[in-house]
Amino acid sequence: MSSTNLPELRLTEDERKVLALLDAAPPSFARHCFRSAIEHLRRALLIQDLDPAMAMFRGITAEEEAASGLMRALLAKHYPNAHFLNPRDHVQKQAVTPFLRILLHHMAEFKFDGVRRIGLAIKKVDGVDRLVVGILLDGDAEQLVAAPVPPLEFQLREGEGEGFPDLSRSIQMLLQSTGYSDTLRFLKAEANLRNRILYAGEKGYPRVSTLNHEFLADRQRRVFMILKTALLILPYDQVQSFAADALERFLRLVNRISEAAKPRSGEVVSE
Repeated sequence: MSSTNLPELRLTEDERKVLALLDAAPPSFARHCFRSAIEHLRRALLIQDLDPAMAMFRGITAEEEAASGLMRALLAKHYPNAHFLNPRDHVQKQAVTPFLRILLHHMAEFKFDGVRRIGLAIKKVDGVDRLVVGILLDGDAEQLVAAPVPPLEFQLREGEGEGFPDLSRSIQMLLQSTGYSDTLRFLKAEANLRNRILYAGEKGYPRVSTLNHEFLADRQRRVFMILKTALLILPYDQVQSFAADALERFLRLVNRISEAAKPRSGEVVSE
């Protein structure tokens, strides 16, 4: 079946605009990954009632393809330490969405003098539509908006050492909503979900009889959150300070997880 015969995604107006930006972007490895993610979401909708397990699998794959796309964008723009990213590593890919949510949650608590609201907007930059960080300043005019170009060329510092913000509290808040007590167990469970719905285990084989439609809706939200992040990076050759800082913190997190996952001497590993 050709892709033209697939069901259309239910998109918000914001998502339609973001998808148009992706369509207008020049071909790249990252763009191919995002187009693949959208295709997986559409094919998941097609089979969600006929084969719920495979629809789940495609939803999971859509998110991982989007995560790969963001990693490919950082690699293509030669961000420091980007070579430590592994677009084929399931744990790394499953860590992208939680990390972005943690970062957004933490930043939402910041208050900046003279700033009423910070969000994303689409504006003309050198005659081309681009996704930007729109900053609504204090004042009477709702139209008074600052949009730095490139959008992530700023530094966020916090605490006595004035380093990158400590995300520990936001990480714990995320974990509380998942039912897991530590980041490693949560991410391993997320990365292993595809295996649990496809492969047999000691207690039998998986049976997925129905699929809650909210599952695919949530995967779509995850894909577009990652896509928006990439669209703040892809159009610019400059290494943007905040993106570089965030990447460095992400790598610290996944490296710590990887180290924690290594068996100690004499330890028997079991899944």
